[in-house]
Amino acid sequence: MKTCHPILIAAGLLCLGCALTAQAATAAVLVDVDGFNSNAKYPAGNLQPTLDGLAQWLPAAQPAQILLLEDDPAHGKIPRRTQTGQDQVDCLAVSVEGSSAIPADFRLVDPAFGAEAFGFSFQTQSNREYMVETGSRLTSPLWSPLHTRWGDGLLSRYTDPNATQSQQSYRVALLPPPGWNDGYRGIWFTLGQVSEYGDKYSGGLGTYTANHVPMAVYAPAVNKTFFVYGGTIRNQRHLLIMASYYDHSTRLVPRPTIVHDKGGVNDPHDNPSLCIDPDGCLWVFVSGRGRVRPGFKYRSKRPYDVSEFDRIRSDEITYPQPWHIAGRGFLHLFTKYTAGRELYWETSPDGVAWSAHRKLAGIQGHYQVSQARHQKVATFFNRHPNGNVDQRTDLYYLQTEDFGQTWTTADGTPVATPLTTPDNPARVIDYAAQGRLMYTMDLDFDDQGHPVLLYITSRHHAPGPAGDPRTWTLTRWDGQRWITSTICQSDHNYDMGSLYLRPHRWLVIGPTQTGPQAWQAGGEMALWTSADRGLTWVISRQITRNSPFNHTYARRPLHAADPFFAFWADGDPTAFSPSRLYFTDSTGSRVWQLPDPMTNALQSPVELTLPR
Repeated sequence: MKTCHPILIAAGLLCLGCALTAQAATAAVLVDVDGFNSNAKYPAGNLQPTLDGLAQWLPAAQPAQILLLEDDPAHGKIPRRTQTGQDQVDCLAVSVEGSSAIPADFRLVDPAFGAEAFGFSFQTQSNREYMVETGSRLTSPLWSPLHTRWGDGLLSRYTDPNATQSQQSYRVALLPPPGWNDGYRGIWFTLGQVSEYGDKYSGGLGTYTANHVPMAVYAPAVNKTFFVYGGTIRNQRHLLIMASYYDHSTRLVPRPTIVHDKGGVNDPHDNPSLCIDPDGCLWVFVSGRGRVRPGFKYRSKRPYDVSEFDRIRSDEITYPQPWHIAGRGFLHLFTKYTAGRELYWETSPDGVAWSAHRKLAGIQGHYQVSQARHQKVATFFNRHPNGNVDQRTDLYYLQTEDFGQTWTTADGTPVATPLTTPDNPARVIDYAAQGRLMYTMDLDFDDQGHPVLLYITSRHHAPGPAGDPRTWTLTRWDGQRWITSTICQSDHNYDMGSLYLRPHRWLVIGPTQTGPQAWQAGGEMALWTSADRGLTWVISRQITRNSPFNHTYARRPLHAADPFFAFWADGDPTAFSPSRLYFTDSTGSRVWQLPDPMTNALQSPVELTLPR
């Protein structure tokens, strides 16, 4: 049989030629067979000789089987045959301008990069997939590892771009999605502001920042926790906006979906946030950065489905914090770099049409953390004197119960927005007068609907003992006054954790214990407990021990449910390293690592044996 080079478009198999002779450069036009959706042309069973527009099938002696992928509905039907290295490849004639022949030693170059190989440029459509089977005379493919997957057509996997196996199958996913990563790994980042005790912050920051909320949501309708994070290409610093879920019924996770490729950005300030509307549609809000990189809003094509997303809007948004309010729609809190980091909000009934951006606070800059409960949306934030983020201080609180029409203090006193002066009714604590800095972490509501704020205070912005004590602090509203208490101390300003308020037990999960890289962001994870509504705290369990890298940014899923109760990433803050993703249950006694690499479409997280 003739040697062929099949290409899969939208789960359809194509061939670029059979034992063809070399010729001058030309352009090959790929034929789209629409994923084998036609039952008349592509019935289940052996692939038959078929005419489909410009496509003409020449099935092999052992033709591929047309299968319906019930476990992968995003792909519909697909031809499957285990690759044996023999000539069992189905050919499809495609039009080639000027001739029907192409070089026998051609290689496909991902058109997303605008490159050429052996004089060929390929005209393709976006949102398509292509499968290429190499020939015995081919050397290493030239595709990015972001785009390559290999397998037998049913269970597809990524592979190293340097693979040279003869008759190896590759699937190339062009972005925008669909596209998948071959495992769970977080972005590694360094800010590059290094002093005596290391970087201001660095390491595995896939779940960074505290100002991206929420990053996970439990959906009881399908018994799944959906989550987003900043992922990357293996062994690179290349930010990918990822979405996935943990299935509490099957205890499996899928290959994570690439929602958005940041195109070479390596900065987790562009990480995403997540919201689920009443119809079950997943909304991924991708952060921009300043006025240089835009943000994006994506919506899943189907309810409770992370396999495909549509881009709805591009906008100037940083640190997105979207909340869906029953009967009203989206209230979205975010930051713009209009005069420092200023706080804004916008509303939308459907996620498509949005109000104008309205400023909430502009006192030379702020970082905020928010939360929603029923009709109430609350936020607390600091201020940046003279626009200097290294001098962040003070604690402010505002809330709205009428979809942003009125903003009030905790006792319901209306406050005129935007805030423009440091001394205003929203200020809860004047930390500037105490010479203390304030780093926001988490906000939750107690069983009476009162806000509770979690944050760190310190003496200095740089890492090292000069900033001690770095105190984990709780400030709560009891209905009449604010009450402040302390939880513990740790060794870095960016040791971020999360707050969980149960009726009879309050919890904090975070990297409070010194890790293998002391004085750096993160550490060993621990569970702290309070039985008296936050007045006193005890460490009830150290969750991780003897770790190779620091763990950091423990995030609380909205409506958190066991066992996916908190999730975070690890990484070496002192040098570029892999970064893995983890989750734990509400007792902190069990920890799972999300799989990397993945060899199947669905896979179990790996439960770790924790030293004691």
